[in-house]
Amino acid sequence: MFSARVSTVAIVENPNNPDALVDMGLAVMDGDHWVVDDRQKRAIVLFKKALDVKPDYPRAQQAIVKAYIELASFDETENNNVDVELAKLRKLDPKLAAEMDQYRKDFTGRLSVDASTKP
Repeated sequence: MFSARVSTVAIVENPNNPDALVDMGLAVMDGDHWVVDDRQKRAIVLFKKALDVKPDYPRAQQAIVKAYIELASFDETENNNVDVELAKLRKLDPKLAAEMDQYRKDFTGRLSVDASTKP
């Protein structure tokens, strides 16, 4: 878990620090996986800013992929963004891309209804 408070202080002290931007984005994304509140979209803005400051930064690209995977669990149209961003990550760091492939397979953010709770 990332502390929004610590990340905010780091960004205030150095607003163009790519690590601080990624940490803040991850703090923004932190929360219950089933809550749909666009926090991933807000975090992607921070991750892209980190890439503007430090192009070809694998950690920021990995965070973008993670955010899109989480979005795609609720909105299948986001799968295209996952594929595009994952291809970019594969070029930067194949090992991180493999981790994100696995995360994509394992992530269970989609809302589901337990059959035992149906009336």
